Amino acid sequence: MGQVIEVTPLHSTVLLLTDPDHAVPVSVARNGVRLIVYGCGDRLELRDIPLSAGVQVGDEIVTSGLGGRFPAGFPVGKVSELHPDDTHAFLVGELTPAAKLDRGRDVLLLRAGKPLRVVPGSGNRESGVGNGNGGAPTPSPQAAATAPPQGSAPTDSQLPIPNSRSRNNQGAATAPPQNTAPTDSPFPTPNSRPAPQETDQ
Repeated sequence: MGQVIEVTPLHSTVLLLTDPDHAVPVSVARNGVRLIVYGCGDRLELRDIPLSAGVQVGDEIVTSGLGGRFPAGFPVGKVSELHPDDTHAFLVGELTPAAKLDRGRDVLLLRAGKPLRVVPGSGNRESGVGNGNGGAPTPSPQAAATAPPQGSAPTDSQLPIPNSRSRNNQGAATAPPQNTAPTDSPFPTPNSRPAPQETDQ
C-alpha cells in the first residue's frame, strides 16, 4: 500500500504507492526484469521499459527489495497496458494496483529485521558448511604422528627395499657384495680360509 513517513501517538501517515512523489524498485515476477514503478494519482506507471525486456500485458509486478524500503516479493500490481514512449526507444506500462487503496480498512505493518551476522569459519565441520573443507574430516594429531609415510619401509626392518635393486643397477659401477655371514658361524668364510701350507716332498 505504501510507506509510513510519520508516526504520532494517535495516528500514522502513509505515503501511498500511487502518490506522484513515490517511486518503488520492482521486478517482473515472470522473468525477473528490474524496473521502477511511479505513482500517478490513482494508478501506477512503469517507465523506460527496454524493448528487449519482454514485459507483457498481464505480468505481475512485485517488489524487488532494492533500497531496503520494502521486502522483496510483495505484489504491487499487474500490467494492464503497454505503449511506446515519445522517443519510441522505450515502453511505458500502465499498472493496476494490487491493493484496494480507496477501500482498504485493515493494514499490516512490516518492520525490517536485523540481518544475521555470519561468523567467518563457523559452520558444521562434518558437512563442510562455512569452513571451506567440503566435509573433509580433520585428522587427529596422534594419527598424523604415528602413521608411517607411504612407500617407505620401517627403519628396523631386515628386508631390502623393493626399489633398492633397480636403483643399484642404474649406476655406472656397482659395489662388490659384502660379507653378510654371521661372525660366529661354524663355516669358514671365503676371506677367512687359511692359506695352504708348504710341505716337504
